[in-house]
Amino acid sequence: MTNLKQKTLEYIGLNNKMAIHWNLPVCELVLNTLLSKQGELTDTGALACDTGKFTGRSPMDKFIVVDKITENKIWW
Repeated sequence: MTNLKQKTLEYIGLNNKMAIHWNLPVCELVLNTLLSKQGELTDTGALACDTGKFTGRSPMDKFIVVDKITENKIWW
């Protein structure tokens, strides 16, 4: 049985009074997106969201983690 505290996400620090939508059906996600003006429907009925010049990807960024291979080769 799921703990109510976990359902409210307080266990990860989300304890504000904003509404949290959890596992909504696609139709509700689309409706919420349209109502908040964060996207629009295309002529084929697909939901389109314009993120501007920011795509959420940083293909040129590189991350190096400490592991057995790198720990003695990189000056941390």
